Amino acid sequence: MSFGSVVLEKVCGKGLVLFGELHGTREIPLMLSDFFLDYTKDFNLCLEIPEDEQFFVDQFFKTGEDRYLLEMPFFSYSECSDGRNSKEYFLLMKKLYAKLKKVNLKVGVFCIDIGEINSEFPVQEQREEKMVENILKHYCKWCVTFVIVGNIHASKKPFVLGKVFFLTMGSLLGERLKSELVSINIVPKSGSYFNNILKKIDSADRNLDLLGDYDLTWVIEKSSACTFMKGGKRF
Repeated sequence: MSFGSVVLEKVCGKGLVLFGELHGTREIPLMLSDFFLDYTKDFNLCLEIPEDEQFFVDQFFKTGEDRYLLEMPFFSYSECSDGRNSKEYFLLMKKLYAKLKKVNLKVGVFCIDIGEINSEFPVQEQREEKMVENILKHYCKWCVTFVIVGNIHASKKPFVLGKVFFLTMGSLLGERLKSELVSINIVPKSGSYFNNILKKIDSADRNLDLLGDYDLTWVIEKSSACTFMKGGKRF
């Protein structure tokens, strides 16, 4: 079965779907783009972009003008990037806009990551809690809300690695939504990705499904590193 057909079967009757990805690949955003282009119902899409950049996303989907995405601080850098702001995600939004010009669907695209960090509190916990808060603003009963985030955020169990512990976004949402939530992990078997630097897939990357709890782990055979918009170091 294809990725799309497996996902459709898994999310049937669910209200919130988390796609947990290994950031910084070309293949995962392209695969998700194909899924959304084939999806035939209304939906909401939440992206791991700072909430204070929502204006640019709104204006792009109103006008289709690339300049709004190009003006986003999010897409303007590649140094110190974990790959979330890749050219492939820029293209995902462009493809989605092109689809909406042709079909009569209601689709909302929302930025859910924290915009401003409070230095007095742990950064990771702030991000997880803020993303939960923002996702729940857009969760509704009349359509599915899809969320694309990093693998760890999508885990339905708290993150524990040595002395590091925090409640993941997925675990917090699971407590509230119970069976309405489904979490899908996407991880490459081999290849490369970009997270601050060009990296090769190793056993820790391949076994991210063992660090958390997902309803489905989809393994892709090989990944390649993402690209960035012109103006960054890699494009």
